[in-house]
Amino acid sequence: MDSDNHPAETTLDVIRSIEDPNPDICYIPQKLLLYKDDGYRNEVFYDFKYEKIGIDEAQDALLKRTKWFDWFLNTGNFVFNREKYLERLQSGFEDQDEPVYACSIAFSYHWMSKGGYYQVTPGMEYYHRLRNDSYWNACGGNSDLSAQYYHQRIINLI
Repeated sequence: MDSDNHPAETTLDVIRSIEDPNPDICYIPQKLLLYKDDGYRNEVFYDFKYEKIGIDEAQDALLKRTKWFDWFLNTGNFVFNREKYLERLQSGFEDQDEPVYACSIAFSYHWMSKGGYYQVTPGMEYYHRLRNDSYWNACGGNSDLSAQYYHQRIINLI
């Protein structure tokens, strides 16, 4: 998790309960508990129709504008196999001209384009603090342009 997030009380137990974790799957929290310091609160549930999410399911979800799917690609709060993560991430960024302001979406693209999957994990949840000084906001419009770039790469990947 990055610096503006923390796991819910039960999340570590849920992670420990994953039997025989697959190194090609990033396990995703099912629930995000969004908050701001000013008291704003909201909950986001990832209840996509897919058991596992690879490139085909991501293309489908983006084309159908599935609610919360863009957040899903950008959360960056995944439980994954470290070796597979580093292998796919390193090979993915050989092209230094890619815009990586939406860095979690960039990782999602490279993870799936190299055969990785995501799986929404029931019971796993975390708190996500929405900050005005976040990396996404600090990069201004570049973050939106980067997100659109990787959404299109996912949609157009064959």
